Amino acid sequence: MVLYHRVLATKETVHGPDHLVVAGTLNYLAKLLKYQAKYDEAELLYRRALAIEEALHGPDNPDLTCTLCNLAEMLKYQLKYDEAEAMFRRALTIEEALHVPDQLDVENTSENYASVLRNLACLLDEQGKFDEAAPLYRRSTAIATTEEPHNASLQVVDLSAEWLWLPLLVLLLMRNRITYVISYCLLFLAPHFKGRCL
Repeated sequence: MVLYHRVLATKETVHGPDHLVVAGTLNYLAKLLKYQAKYDEAELLYRRALAIEEALHGPDNPDLTCTLCNLAEMLKYQLKYDEAEAMFRRALTIEEALHVPDQLDVENTSENYASVLRNLACLLDEQGKFDEAAPLYRRSTAIATTEEPHNASLQVVDLSAEWLWLPLLVLLLMRNRITYVISYCLLFLAPHFKGRCL
């Protein structure tokens, strides 16, 4: 930990306190603090990194998504659900803006998009907001399993395909969401057994 503080001090001296390199180091240091359960300290570093990135890139730049999600996770650990949700939704808004047809050249856009959807869904799920979480889980799974990731948001995906809904069922089972598992099984399997005896 001391080493990271020295690295941060060196980078602030060399590049200045508001440089993008400093923001990256703040993110790494915050992650270390998070693993040590020093959530208040980590939150401050994530907020500082976000402020630097916003000043350099503007408030809606895709480069903010990672730091927004890191900060949101930190807030979730502290049970600050409203703030965490606001950060995840802001990251989602940024990612959704990238899915305009003339901006699909951004590398790994749909993977980031799926990740933000999944993180927001998990947060809502933990708060018992299952009706809000379920469609986000479905969208995340649909994007993550689409063969052409850059066109994922533009494609209509057949959600009844087994390979698509099985990861979602496993996730729901892991989170003890039996009601949702039964609902999804009925929703997705019913068309396959139409007119057949079970």
